[in-house]
Amino acid sequence: MPKISMVAIKTHVYANKRVQPGGSYEARGEGDARLMEALKNAKRAPQQRVAAPAPAPAPVAPVLGGYKRRDMTAEPPRAPAAKKVAAKKTAATTRHQAAERE
Repeated sequence: MPKISMVAIKTHVYANKRVQPGGSYEARGEGDARLMEALKNAKRAPQQRVAAPAPAPAPVAPVLGGYKRRDMTAEPPRAPAAKKVAAKKTAATTRHQAAERE
């Protein structure tokens, strides 16, 4: 659970410690922070935004042109070949056929 920074508005006890107005402390979780806000005992401390570092520029790769060898050419597309489905005889089909002959 992330701890949430709070600033006390009025004197109250939190986590067995007396907190004076203007004093800061960390609530144990989101539920405790919302409860302190609802009771008007504390408010959330302003978040200090940290500027994100600028992303490093992507390295520029040199542009390579064409194929590495001269004899490489594109092939014309092939027509899809018809699939040949061969009947596969298994031991079960041969036993079944032998039983029918008898």
